[in-house]
Amino acid sequence: IISLIAKNANNKVFTIKAKRFFLSAGSIGTPAIMLRSELKDPYKLIGKRTFLHPTLMSAYFSDKVVEGAKGAPQTVYSNHFLEGDREHMGFKLEVAPIHPVLYATVFDTYGKEHFNYMQERPHVSAQILLLRDGLHPESQGGEVFINEYGLPQLKYDQNNFFKKSALRALKILSAGQLNAGAKGVYPGFYFSKLVSNHNELNELFSAKENQIKVFSAHVMGGAPMGVDEKRSVVNMKAQSHYYENLYVMDGSVLPTSLGANPMETIYGLVDYFLTD
Repeated sequence: IISLIAKNANNKVFTIKAKRFFLSAGSIGTPAIMLRSELKDPYKLIGKRTFLHPTLMSAYFSDKVVEGAKGAPQTVYSNHFLEGDREHMGFKLEVAPIHPVLYATVFDTYGKEHFNYMQERPHVSAQILLLRDGLHPESQGGEVFINEYGLPQLKYDQNNFFKKSALRALKILSAGQLNAGAKGVYPGFYFSKLVSNHNELNELFSAKENQIKVFSAHVMGGAPMGVDEKRSVVNMKAQSHYYENLYVMDGSVLPTSLGANPMETIYGLVDYFLTD
């Protein structure tokens, strides 16, 4: 049984006792609260195996007007490469919205050059790649930890397996964009450039292989559910293995990353936890 020690606006300390406490601070916040509270963690699992769906992108420049900021996002996607193989992570391919501010952040350019890219925006479509981390021995995700200021931070190593998987996925996408008739392709590297044929694309990949831009789409894990206490923080009802009145109700209970946006899965799990 645990209780909550808190302070009010006047810094008066008081204790809250409850039949059930629910942690729902997300895959960064929930492990952080557990770590700061020094909850039992005999197998040092809290905050470990935190997954991001590491995300890459490549922009497609067309002669036609695309208006990629209009309409519903994520209406077109492909799961063809989702399962991966022994050598690479799988990935989900999606069409991304390219609202002006999002679009502007893609280019490491300034002044007139950046202005010219912004002028091209109505003719640009952007596709993203969501790498499916956590399903390979060399893909163990990241770790949430508490820094010297008592704030949560996430460490996520980009090892050789990650790099190889990311380069493969980005090459498949950008080469496919050229094959589909793009007048130019802008792969997601730092200080990238527009390329118009496969020779230029190959040269760019050789020069920029250590400069891939990586974003995060969805944060999952950090307090996984399971039946084995040596591999999980909560049981299959999202109840702590060590505190009978503590439950976790967010994406941190996912033991690995999903093959899609986790929002509906999280909703479904919480509904199941609370009603079953």
